[in-house]
Amino acid sequence: MTTRFLAIVFGLAALLLGSSGGVVAIISASLFDQMLKHRNDAACPASGFYTYNAFVTAANSFPGFGTTGDAATQNREVAAFLAQTSHETTGGWPSAPDGPYAWGYCFIRERDPPSDYCSADAQWPCAAGQSYYGRGPIQLTHNYNYGPAGSAIGSNLLSNPDLVATDGVISFKTAIWFWMTPQGNKPSSHDVITGRWTPSDADRAAGRLPGYGVITNIINGGIECGKGSNAQVFYDMEFILLERPNLYTSIANYASHLTALLLIVSKSTMHEPMPMSATLLSPHCNLLWLDDCLSTRYYCRIPPDAATDSTLTRCTVFKHHLHPSSFHNPDPAMTTRFLAIVFGLAVLLLRASGEQCGRQAGGAACPAGLCCSKFGWCGDTQEYCGPDNCQSQCPSTPSGGIISASLFDQMLKHRNDAACPGRGFYTYDAFVTAANSFPGFGTTGDAATRNREVAAFLAQTSHETTGGWPSAPDGPYAWGYCFVRERDPPSDYCSADAQWPCAAGQSYYGRGPIQLSHNYNYGPAGRAIGSNLLSNPDLVATDRVISFKTAIWFWMTAQGNKPSSHDVITGRWTPSDADRAAGRLPGYGVITNIINGGIECGQGPNDQVANRIGFYKRYCDLLGLNYGNNLDCYNQRPFNA
Repeated sequence: MTTRFLAIVFGLAALLLGSSGGVVAIISASLFDQMLKHRNDAACPASGFYTYNAFVTAANSFPGFGTTGDAATQNREVAAFLAQTSHETTGGWPSAPDGPYAWGYCFIRERDPPSDYCSADAQWPCAAGQSYYGRGPIQLTHNYNYGPAGSAIGSNLLSNPDLVATDGVISFKTAIWFWMTPQGNKPSSHDVITGRWTPSDADRAAGRLPGYGVITNIINGGIECGKGSNAQVFYDMEFILLERPNLYTSIANYASHLTALLLIVSKSTMHEPMPMSATLLSPHCNLLWLDDCLSTRYYCRIPPDAATDSTLTRCTVFKHHLHPSSFHNPDPAMTTRFLAIVFGLAVLLLRASGEQCGRQAGGAACPAGLCCSKFGWCGDTQEYCGPDNCQSQCPSTPSGGIISASLFDQMLKHRNDAACPGRGFYTYDAFVTAANSFPGFGTTGDAATRNREVAAFLAQTSHETTGGWPSAPDGPYAWGYCFVRERDPPSDYCSADAQWPCAAGQSYYGRGPIQLSHNYNYGPAGRAIGSNLLSNPDLVATDRVISFKTAIWFWMTAQGNKPSSHDVITGRWTPSDADRAAGRLPGYGVITNIINGGIECGQGPNDQVANRIGFYKRYCDLLGLNYGNNLDCYNQRPFNA
């Protein structure tokens, strides 16, 4: 009963003060800036590196991160992740402006690394001349971590470890990979904070019980844990006490009081019953389960001299162990008002029945191929269709029901042929990783629509990168993804553009699946995925995940006065009268017009358009799809004509 009641409390608080639904719903850009207040201070070496967009882009590549469990669990996971990584990158000091805990994400690289962190490892051998010291939010170290992290995210970090310190998205991805992945005999931090880890008898004997402290043990237990009180561990705890600053400040700026307030609402037992005493916690604070690994018991050791209070409106919470303040006294009137709101909303919610689908609506289905979320609402974004958010009518994603690894290999049969310069570059895992960063790609509409979108995307990009010829083995349409770079570019594709100026010495010729070209495409593509492609355009030809991301970005994004290819193939684009007069009608042909209409469209039959159609038909045949109408653009006027 207590657990259910607390779920209602936290759920209603979320409804009052912000809904859940992935990291974007938990952490807004302004809250991100508030939590990491001084990360861009001039004194911080990382100034400008750790961006909100890079964090969100990376987070969206890891299904389950910030989306597992109820709203409180989702919020707590993001708070715990930012807390641990803030400690790893802190630039704070005791008397720092706004306190030491406002200076997370100040550093990118480990300061004064004692070695190159290269260990003998047959599976993940060190590359000549490279060092694997701490980099990024989690301060990733050692070749045996850089190797598997890079493999998981589609980047060769053994050969290029400094990508973790120069590419914001990759940097965050390595941290979230570490967070989501079990480390040897340790559970994943994700499983611990979301309550999915069950300690073994050996864990219990060692004092490793579910809670935030175990995460500290996972990350750096050999140095910090089991040694009594230390500043590192107490530093981490501060962030958890303030895990939702926006929630707290919305209640009359009671930033340090809401924890106590919720404790007053209901005294909960813990996941594992543990003895309590005044030397550990006030008896009315027993929900404050912020383990710290200060001893083998992993209790939240409020200092032994901490005051305790037995009244229902007072609770001792020391936010700063290093600089303890007096205990806090929540306003009883505020408590009463908050509880009145909570219970009032509970009554309204119990009486109301606004849900649209699923078990909340008697098994009703969503229309138009929309997903039914776990909360009973229809939609087509990650909050509705994501693997941890969808209860029914859930999509088959490119990584699952539409394109398997074997089908990917069959479609792009000769991409790794010895004659192809792109051999080994375009991997299935990189495609899936990139695709998962774009909610809606391959997940919009009914099954046929989702399949057709992936077929169309692979067809258009296969044409852009084809190595086929009329008499090629298995036909010309089995040679997609043969090239990475444009052959014999006629120029550097640098156009005068105040918003997206060219970087000195860089060329913006075609690269990657879509053959991204021109600075005015590299700039916004890079901004969208969290990589500076104006300064580093060759990342599109050397980082396979970034390469796929630029192609999917182009596919999902409206280009000037053109619709997005995604909207066209999923039936979301309605042509205007001008479009109809120009012959631009819904179908695969309009996508060709979007991509290269100025050269290929409105000129009657030609080999380029026919080649695009040939790939599309082959892939549709493999997927058992009909082709649809209006496949060519022979008689369409280009959009910019």
